[in-house]
Amino acid sequence: MVICDDHKRIRYLNIGWPGSVHDQRIYQNCKINKTPAQFFSSQEYLLGDSAFTSNAWTVPAYKKFGGQIVLAPGQIFFNDLLSAAWCKVEHTIGIWKARFPFLRQLRNRIIGKKSMKEVINFVKASAVLHNLFVRKHAVPKSWLSMDDLVEPDIDDD
Repeated sequence: MVICDDHKRIRYLNIGWPGSVHDQRIYQNCKINKTPAQFFSSQEYLLGDSAFTSNAWTVPAYKKFGGQIVLAPGQIFFNDLLSAAWCKVEHTIGIWKARFPFLRQLRNRIIGKKSMKEVINFVKASAVLHNLFVRKHAVPKSWLSMDDLVEPDIDDD
C-alpha cells in the first residue's frame, strides 16, 4: 500500500502482504490507521478509493450499496474530484516503477524470513531513492511504459 502526496513523494509504504490481500485489510492493520494521531493533525486526512471506510482521517469515494443503480449527482461530482487526486497516486507509482523496473515484476524467490526481508528492503530503498529524485530529475519518457503514460479509467462501482 502506497500513500503519496501531491508532489509525487511516497509518504507511507506498507509492504510484505501477499498480492491477494485486499487494500482495506492492509489499511485496517497498518500503523497509520491504528495510531492516526501520530500521523495526522486535525486538518489532515487521506483520500481513498471506495474500498476504504470513512472516519475522521480517511475520506473515501462514494460507492453504490445494495440495489442502488446510480450515485446521486453530488456523489458523482465528489468522486470525479477525488479521481483527479487518485490519478496522482497512480502517476507516482508509474514513475517509481519507471525508475526502478524491478518493481514491475519482483522475481525473487521467497524461501524464508531472510529472503522476505531482503525484498522488503529493496522496495523500501527504491522508495527512498524515488523521493530523493522526485522533482529533481525527470524520468525520461523512454523509460515509461504505456501503462505509466495513460491515465486509468475511473469506475465508480
